Amino acid sequence: TSISARTVVVSGGADITTPDAHARDLVAAITGAVYIQQPAAGHMLLLDAPHCVTTAINRAMGLHRSPAWTAMSWAVRYG
Repeated sequence: TSISARTVVVSGGADITTPDAHARDLVAAITGAVYIQQPAAGHMLLLDAPHCVTTAINRAMGLHRSPAWTAMSWAVRYG
């Protein structure tokens, strides 16, 4: 089986539960996959770095918003 959908793999650099190497293995195995790492985030990316997850989803969906909008709007609205 192969994955043909746009794929963005996101990981936290401080995640001790799922090491960075696992995310890199996924990206290597999925043709065209994009890798985003949030260095200070741990295993709970949605809590640690919601803007990073939002950016990843936007990229996968082909929504092109400026990085400043994505990070700043999310932070202002949701803290």
